[in-house]
Amino acid sequence: MTGSKFEQEFCEVLKGLGYWALNIPKNKNGAQPFDIVAMHGNTVLAIDCKVCSGQSRFPLVRIEDNQWTAFKTVHDRTFAWVGIAVYYHGEVYFYQYKDLESALKHGLKSVPIDQYHKWLNKEEIKETIGRYLE
Repeated sequence: MTGSKFEQEFCEVLKGLGYWALNIPKNKNGAQPFDIVAMHGNTVLAIDCKVCSGQSRFPLVRIEDNQWTAFKTVHDRTFAWVGIAVYYHGEVYFYQYKDLESALKHGLKSVPIDQYHKWLNKEEIKETIGRYLE
């Protein structure tokens, strides 16, 4: 699956859960800090989508400098869930910004995919990302 296809499909899943969800279009350089911004009630999501194949670890270098800055800013100044969604072998895994930042501060260059929170169905995505929908 391509990154763009994953972003589109994941955005549609969020819409199906009752979120207002926007798949942010690439700018002329292709770089924006988040791929999806979504809201439902008091729940706000700021998500970057990544596709991994053939590797059991997610390399932190795949998160660009502008993304680290945006993740920190949004995390520190809002109540949004900030992080990445990783498509890996037909499954979707989540990692929150604070966990990614902690791994980086501990000198890690990558994180194991199996340490991600795995999403299997719509109920589990609600549990993983944040508050239950009302």
